[in-house]
Amino acid sequence: MQENRKLQNRFECLYCDEWFVTDEDRNLHNRSKHMKSSCMYCDELFLTEEECHRHNFDEHYFPCRHCGDWFTDEEEREDHEKEHLVVDCPHCKESFPDVADGPPGVQKSEILQVCEEVDRLSHQLIILCAQRLFNSPQGQDVARKLSQNYMSLKKKLTSCSE
Repeated sequence: MQENRKLQNRFECLYCDEWFVTDEDRNLHNRSKHMKSSCMYCDELFLTEEECHRHNFDEHYFPCRHCGDWFTDEEEREDHEKEHLVVDCPHCKESFPDVADGPPGVQKSEILQVCEEVDRLSHQLIILCAQRLFNSPQGQDVARKLSQNYMSLKKKLTSCSE
């Protein structure tokens, strides 16, 4: 019976045959004898480099959702991802917020297609519209109309510019 109580109060190492009186002693033993790799971002220790690398990728690396870049800080990744939220019009070289991040139902290709098909003055109105699209509640209505029928919008803009 006495022997049984002694065994209940002992803590076995998971990696070797040693036993310890306290859990703290066992943890110290594990850190000093068995843990070969430590995470550079937190206090976790690992038996192998492979486990440590897996932990780093799972817990501390944040991939950009637009390109292949990786970041060790979530805020850094978010700042980087903002660089992807700009549409550069190939026709006029103007830049404006990516519609993919704006109101629902608007496609980047639709704005660029309108841009390509209208004359210079009308094009300036489209840029103004695109800028307002993201800065006012009424912009969402314009975005829906634009996505539903850009040819109709083109005709309206062209007739206004004459």
